[in-house]
Amino acid sequence: MTQTFKIRFYLYVCICIFSISSLAQAQSLKFAVISDFKDAALDQALEFIVSQKVDFIIVPGDYDSLKKYYPHFLSFGFGVTPGDESETQMVYFALGNHDDPPFGENIFQENIAPGYPQNGPKNAPPGTIYSFDRGDCHFTVTNPYWEYPHGGYTQAQLDWIEQDLAQSEKTYKFVIGHEPAFPQKRHVDNSLNEDPAMRDRFWDILSENGAKAFFCGHTHYLSHLLFQGVYQINTGEIRGDHLCVTIVSVDADKAMVSSYETPGEKPEPGDRVCQTTIDPSEKIESNDIQYLYGAAPVGEKGEGGNNGNGCFISSMMFEER
Repeated sequence: MTQTFKIRFYLYVCICIFSISSLAQAQSLKFAVISDFKDAALDQALEFIVSQKVDFIIVPGDYDSLKKYYPHFLSFGFGVTPGDESETQMVYFALGNHDDPPFGENIFQENIAPGYPQNGPKNAPPGTIYSFDRGDCHFTVTNPYWEYPHGGYTQAQLDWIEQDLAQSEKTYKFVIGHEPAFPQKRHVDNSLNEDPAMRDRFWDILSENGAKAFFCGHTHYLSHLLFQGVYQINTGEIRGDHLCVTIVSVDADKAMVSSYETPGEKPEPGDRVCQTTIDPSEKIESNDIQYLYGAAPVGEKGEGGNNGNGCFISSMMFEER
């Protein structure tokens, strides 16, 4: 074997190893999304999340009191470590309408916010509007309560969201915020749709800049829908009689969004009620809202029921609480 051949063979092996490593990295990312929790059912959810071997958790708001609930996350290994890289944190909190931080509890200002990127809009509360990358995914975390106590996005935040998404070249772009753009069952008149022009501009920004999904909470009702090529995933709630967990598995050619729902006990694999597949290469044209899991609000035009994507309507969705 000549020296030249040895060198070429060595380079070929290195390229193959690098390619396999890169593919494995894209295939290994898994995260959970939970929101709107209030009691010990959180431990049931976290136990299930640990069993799914996720890399981190995203919380789209309404954790009420970090002083009370943050120790639960820590006990299961999901914490924020100021000083570490923002891309290695184990949980990312977004601000909800019932949350004290960043104005109330020092635990957020001192222990949480310093662990998140400080790349949000100028003068925004630290640690509440930011973006970060994990694997082949870009995450944009928003705060609808900056300047608007009752919810909504300022022009400054909309501009930042647009710029942030436009600058990312990641395959998957996910946006996080507490209030849904298209609410179902609860808060149907006082979510982002309370200001239709602002809501429409926000959704256009997501659609025009390659966002694949918007994760939210607020209504306490688990739902999946699709509009203008962007999925809205409402992650439901975690309480004593109603427990919802969403697990997102990302690989090189698709992201699987699996949502689980139980009457309060720890979820099992058979408790999956919806699974939505996000294909990053698929260009989806949709002028009507497609309600993939859940039902269209009264008076709204849209499609509902099982769309062949592994989703179906659950009767639990329609119990009043």
